[in-house]
Amino acid sequence: MEVVPGIHKIDGTWGGNVYLLVDEEGLALVDAALPFNAGKILRYIERLGRAPSELRYVVLTHAHPDHTGTISTLLKRVSLSVVVHPEDARRERDGRTRLFYHGQLVTLPWNVPFLGKIFAHELVEEGHSLPIMGGLRVLHTPGHTPGSIALYLEERGVLFTGDMLISDGKRFTRPIPFPGTDLKLYRHSIERLAQLQFDVACVGHGRPLVGGAVGKVNEMLDNYFWAAPWWKLARKLSPLR
Repeated sequence: MEVVPGIHKIDGTWGGNVYLLVDEEGLALVDAALPFNAGKILRYIERLGRAPSELRYVVLTHAHPDHTGTISTLLKRVSLSVVVHPEDARRERDGRTRLFYHGQLVTLPWNVPFLGKIFAHELVEEGHSLPIMGGLRVLHTPGHTPGSIALYLEERGVLFTGDMLISDGKRFTRPIPFPGTDLKLYRHSIERLAQLQFDVACVGHGRPLVGGAVGKVNEMLDNYFWAAPWWKLARKLSPLR
């Protein structure tokens, strides 16, 4: 489905959402869902009249396997650059960098779903801008994982949130903690996102929120106990209010 012109949520993927950014100069993915989704991704591209060979990047909002699982299969079909924040990666002895998430017990040198090593080609940090749609800005938003990032198309008013925000299409819902989650950092990162100007939020799970997205972020901050500052909660619960 086309969320806004040039930005598609690929239909029917398992796991995290996969977004396709369609640019005249090439294509890019934001996240890659669970294993066994490569066929759906490539067929979607072909239905748009574009070639899978036009894929240039898969940019990862974080390294959890429900956002990275299809990468190994995609790399067998197309030549693309895997992009991740260094806090969600680990350096190997041979100098290569592989994806890493907290709670990961073991990796194997073979292409085994959930256990195979996935190597990154490019590390990005706060302030980096990728040459996608005129400049896809990287924001480091730790909390869900140490290396979680949001991706901001400022001129288009679109924010890719990963699992920092989850939506049913009408409001943002409470994210699920995982090993490595830091709720204090989570709140700080979401407060930072609430200061941006964006109308559309392409979330990691659920439905994109189109229209008034930043207002819904502030609404969530005011109402969720895990996210709201103590003075706002005290005021909300006070019998003198």
